[in-house]
Amino acid sequence: MTSLIARYRRWRKSVSASNRLRRENGLVTFGIICCQQRDFITSVLDGALAQTYRPLQVVVCDDASTDGTFELAVDLAKGHPVSVDVVLHRNDTRLGIGNCDQMVSLARGAFIVMAHGDDISSPHRVERLVDAWCAHDCSMVTSNAIVIDENDKQLGLYGRETNSYNLSAEALASGGWNKAMLGAVLGFEPAVFTRFGPLEPTRSAFVHDWILPYRAALLKGIHYLPEPLLRYRVHGGNYTSLFMNARQDDSEQTESHLANKITQLHYMLHDTKVAYKKGFISRGRADDLTDRLQQSIVKAAGRFSIARNNLLASGKRARWLSPNA
Repeated sequence: MTSLIARYRRWRKSVSASNRLRRENGLVTFGIICCQQRDFITSVLDGALAQTYRPLQVVVCDDASTDGTFELAVDLAKGHPVSVDVVLHRNDTRLGIGNCDQMVSLARGAFIVMAHGDDISSPHRVERLVDAWCAHDCSMVTSNAIVIDENDKQLGLYGRETNSYNLSAEALASGGWNKAMLGAVLGFEPAVFTRFGPLEPTRSAFVHDWILPYRAALLKGIHYLPEPLLRYRVHGGNYTSLFMNARQDDSEQTESHLANKITQLHYMLHDTKVAYKKGFISRGRADDLTDRLQQSIVKAAGRFSIARNNLLASGKRARWLSPNA
């Protein structure tokens, strides 16, 4: 009987939270970050404007594209629904990972659903993420995705079909990144940015899907939806392809991914200290997370050393390094 009462109270709490957001007319931001993606921006913006959730703000934040991405977005937005507030912004200079910060600075919503300039969101994506956010009182909600190629051909599911990922800060510190943390599927509270500060390019050169989920895990946690709410596009222009180069051979790719892992783990270590100093986590939890992260760094560094030595012995170098490195 006690268990049934507890379950009923949890259900009532989740329903109340969801209804409260609806009653208060809670604005949500659909934030699109794009750069050199003219070929795909039409389907991205169409997906944003077709969202079933209201009230909705759509922010397009273009990172100084030179291929007409921003100009096309401006044309497409001219006929947007009057019930959607559209904000169009282009950076004067290329900000890289800082484009995420720029998008968040323009967002007015109590919850932000992130979108990349080459992926396609289902019409109910925002609604599903917001419902989960209200029900679970968390800092971030992620979902599954369907992988597509540059011609929209479906290649299968990206993540698991069950909610079986361990997304606690402790699990992330020990195990690192997993497919529930894909940057293209993130929805989060602005506090993930505002309580920790802007993303630092010197700590994370181009990816945000390690540090943002870790920050959320340090705050109120993450909830994963197995339902695919996004079509995630894989092509030669992906950041991963450009900077980690999935077309490299196995030894080069292993070295590149390990280098990125070490970088991200150090960033997570830094934000663990920030979380403790600002009172988000206890001293004991900070110490435990620090130990886990340091162990993960040592393991990754050992594997990186082996991978680098194997490359050098075969006369190769990872393509993510500049010619003068």
